[in-house]
Amino acid sequence: MRIDLSGIWQATDVLGEQARAGRPGYVAAGWKAAPVPGYFSEVDNLAGTPGRLLFRRAFRLDAPPAPGTAARLVLEGVAGEARVWCNGNLAGEQRGSYIPRSYDVARHLVGGENVVMVEVTGPGATAGLVREVALELLPGPAPERLLLQATPHGLHGGQAASAAVDFDLAFTAAGASGLEWTATVAPATFAGDPVTLAGSGRVHRGWNRVHGRLAFNDPRLWWTWDQGQADLYRFTLELRTAGGAAERVERLFGVRTVELRDWTCFLNGRRLFVRGTAYGPADLRQAVVTADRLSEDLDRVREANLNALWVQGLIAQAALYEEASRRGMLIWQEVPADLTGAEDAATLADRLGAWPAVALWQLPAAAAQESGQRLAGRIASLWNRPRQAAALAEGLKDVDPTRTCLSGVAESGRFRADEGVRKLPEKAKFVSEVGPPAFPSLAHSRRFVSGEWPDLNWEHLGAERLQRELPVSLAQSLAQYVAASQAYQAFEVRHIIEHFRRRKYRPCGGLMLARFADGEPAISTALLDYWREPKAAFAAAASALRPVNIFAQWPQSGYAPGTPVVLDVTLVNDRPDRYRGDWSWAVVRDGQALAGGIYPAELEPDGIVNREAAIDWTVPDGVRPGGVELVLTLALKDLAEPVVTRYLFDILPSS
Repeated sequence: MRIDLSGIWQATDVLGEQARAGRPGYVAAGWKAAPVPGYFSEVDNLAGTPGRLLFRRAFRLDAPPAPGTAARLVLEGVAGEARVWCNGNLAGEQRGSYIPRSYDVARHLVGGENVVMVEVTGPGATAGLVREVALELLPGPAPERLLLQATPHGLHGGQAASAAVDFDLAFTAAGASGLEWTATVAPATFAGDPVTLAGSGRVHRGWNRVHGRLAFNDPRLWWTWDQGQADLYRFTLELRTAGGAAERVERLFGVRTVELRDWTCFLNGRRLFVRGTAYGPADLRQAVVTADRLSEDLDRVREANLNALWVQGLIAQAALYEEASRRGMLIWQEVPADLTGAEDAATLADRLGAWPAVALWQLPAAAAQESGQRLAGRIASLWNRPRQAAALAEGLKDVDPTRTCLSGVAESGRFRADEGVRKLPEKAKFVSEVGPPAFPSLAHSRRFVSGEWPDLNWEHLGAERLQRELPVSLAQSLAQYVAASQAYQAFEVRHIIEHFRRRKYRPCGGLMLARFADGEPAISTALLDYWREPKAAFAAAASALRPVNIFAQWPQSGYAPGTPVVLDVTLVNDRPDRYRGDWSWAVVRDGQALAGGIYPAELEPDGIVNREAAIDWTVPDGVRPGGVELVLTLALKDLAEPVVTRYLFDILPSS
């Protein structure tokens, strides 16, 4: 049974109350109403309290837990550090990594009124109990941690001959007993027969384990959306003690392999060009992030033709990993800086290890990650972080050997976009931080930008990079600057994406946009602003990231009559299908073609075709000066509609 303890709690900034306030019968006079999930900033008259609040919640049980019943207090997520009490007894402590933590409180619970109290310490108004709190009462075996790994065997041609599902469940029991268990693997997204495995044995008071392997033939593999179907299976493990108590554990999972070989990704042995984006918190106020909001974000990720997310800064809600797994999107999971050793590694593997979307672990840089630390704390963090990161990496390798674990240091071959452009073609094997910052729409900018142009509240906007790259003097108003910043971002995003996709596997194995969506009102590199309105760069990225595409070498800004326009053309196919058809080019003005050509096209699976000097046209005399479009069209059989890419340039006056 799960008792939801979220809702309205009580809070105070008067410290030293733990001994009395944590017990039943205490009258919380002067305490303020506090929403959970919620933040310091949402507590009336305490929003400005720096650093620490006490949260209290009373609830009733008809009777204390029966002998043999496990009782766990679960905190799904804390922003800050927390100390947890149950009926005045210290249950444990944690740091806020947004990983759910549970505390054994069975011996502290009583019939009638019970009290949970949490002391939260954190960075001002953004600290708090930001995800759900619940009490779990488990009359039978109490599952603590499940490690689940599905491995395909005999991979060939996008199929596998068989698969093995290894499971290892750690659980606790209140006493010795006989045990019977049944493990089942059944299709979750398609029809098929289940596979079962049964066993029996004895359990002992305290910690126990059940482990085994289920094997089956002809598994359906899990693919990203641009490679195939994201088929899922459901694993179920039922435990039954001799006394009749039972418990059930379930996980969705997929059968797949993911490898990163010299910055090229291989999914089920098939090479995959990564078209990804950094994805930070959907909202810095984690308490307001819902499953629907995460689902809507993933709809837009798919619309942008992205197949991977680099989840940064936190462990997101479970809905993100489930929806990404169902939709066929890879996740590169950055590990929060406060996770440090083997125990945290096992917790990560338990919470995220079964999701096929989670492709690899990314460890943060070896530096202090928190603000507000004392100098000694910062020095200790800097001193210990490399050792902690190494322990975490070793722990992840032990409990999850199927995934690559990347360090936070810039590995050879990976560059930021601006570095990679300079160092191509021989060094940039993977490119991240693609795209400059831009303002959101004018209406949305006015919601957090103050002042009269050009004297805005620049010191609070964090727009130094944008001001360097796009001088404020270029615009006469905020409206002009907003439009200019979005046009600049769209151009740079498209240009960089095309630049690297034309060099697919030579040596670039993929790219990551700098940010997909804002978690707060900001001038940023995100494609979607905080209110989820797309910037101009969203459409530019979506077009350049189409799995099947056609690009030209970027034309000059203008050509005079008598000047040759000689451009290379690249046809790229990230899908596993073979395509045939034709491609064409045309220089167009006012709907009329000034020149053009049409040629046969054949694209191999995951292929790329480079045509040198495929466009070769000399601007004739007598052509009226002005703007024209270079229109490339790729028309392929079995492709729903032609792919069209456009470039603008000018015909210059005769000299």
